[in-house]
Amino acid sequence: MKALALLAALAILVPTVVALSLRPGRYRGIFLAILLAAPALGVRASLNFWSMETYRGPDRGFEITLADLLALGLAIGVALGRRERPIHWLPYNSLACLGFFLAALASAAVAPSGLYAAFTLWKMVRLYIVYWAVTNTVRAGVPPWGPWAGLAAAGAIVSFSAVQQKYLWGFYRVKATFDHSNTIPLYLNQAMPALLAWGLGDATMSPTRALLSVGIALGMVFSVVATMSRAGILLAGLALLVTVVLALRRERRRLTEVTAVLVLLAMVAGGIKAAGSIMDRVKNAPEESHQAREEFNLAADMMLRDHPVIGVGINNFPEVLTNQDKYNSHIQVMANEEQAGVCHHIYRLTLAETGYVGFALFLLVILRFLWRAGRLAFRGHGLHALLGAGFLFGHAALHASGFLEWAFRITPVATMYAATCGLLVAMSDDDAEAMSPPK
Repeated sequence: MKALALLAALAILVPTVVALSLRPGRYRGIFLAILLAAPALGVRASLNFWSMETYRGPDRGFEITLADLLALGLAIGVALGRRERPIHWLPYNSLACLGFFLAALASAAVAPSGLYAAFTLWKMVRLYIVYWAVTNTVRAGVPPWGPWAGLAAAGAIVSFSAVQQKYLWGFYRVKATFDHSNTIPLYLNQAMPALLAWGLGDATMSPTRALLSVGIALGMVFSVVATMSRAGILLAGLALLVTVVLALRRERRRLTEVTAVLVLLAMVAGGIKAAGSIMDRVKNAPEESHQAREEFNLAADMMLRDHPVIGVGINNFPEVLTNQDKYNSHIQVMANEEQAGVCHHIYRLTLAETGYVGFALFLLVILRFLWRAGRLAFRGHGLHALLGAGFLFGHAALHASGFLEWAFRITPVATMYAATCGLLVAMSDDDAEAMSPPK
């Protein structure tokens, strides 16, 4: 059944997207918006082939998502069709991404399970196609409402589900459309500041759409608060606050000032309302959770010590921890689990699985995207600069969360990251070309 669904999608959806995206116009905007919103649907918009559901690593099968199919169609359509500007066949940071992929491939060669490693290698290819497609679709010509509508739809989908679970179903910690509550902060925090910046800083937006953009951004913050994730709440609050302050400094419009004040009042009121629940969560967080994290972190450090160059194999941390006594003999909190979980520290996890070489290239990738966002934010002009700041703050929140979570590897989070990197690189290109002297 899954194979038939995939074949139908490849035979109908992808060619349709290709045909309708050959020319600049609204179809490209519609498909780009759906691509950006699709990861918010979680597993409802994906199929897993050769699935290993009992495995507890980040990747458990050869996955295909709706976003992947749309990205493939857009990439082909843009490559073959009419373009307002030339394609960047190797967009910014492509060589660093290739370097990290090759390091992961090398680690897969020594991994205990080549199949588990192949799951993640397949995902890395898909993520690059998403990044390439978003970057070049925006460069080739897309209506300006397309990227905004995609991020707004993603925020609205998750926020609606979070409100439903919190107030209709009585969830203490909502998980919205995802498998776990901890996914929400890493997914939403990276896009929320840019969506807020759009509402506060886009002078071409109608007041209604600007307020909608701000309202959805606040809904995203509410969703993070409803997860009771302490780090996620702190980072969401900081990202919201610095975005509002920067917008006030750069946009001296009456609408921006009034809206910013309303956002700050909503932030204070929401903080007061949620303070009791947050304090209860802080005081009564289970000690076992912290102990388990420390035990897994120690295991990751031990794996790195024994395999410093290329690690134990991408997506193989749980496999190694489960089956090799030298790494699990100290485990006590999760000792009764048949399958070990994942180290809740994306940097230690990457070190353990790909060694110092892979980790250095991983850092190179994310730091270069941060640098590009920072350059757009502080050397760019107008709305593009404010959006660059939004992506900078959002990605900084994502990477700060990595010291406590491995959820960067989860498909919706990673896809949102690839897509927003594509947006910021294309916007940075726009800004640089607009400011360059005519030839």
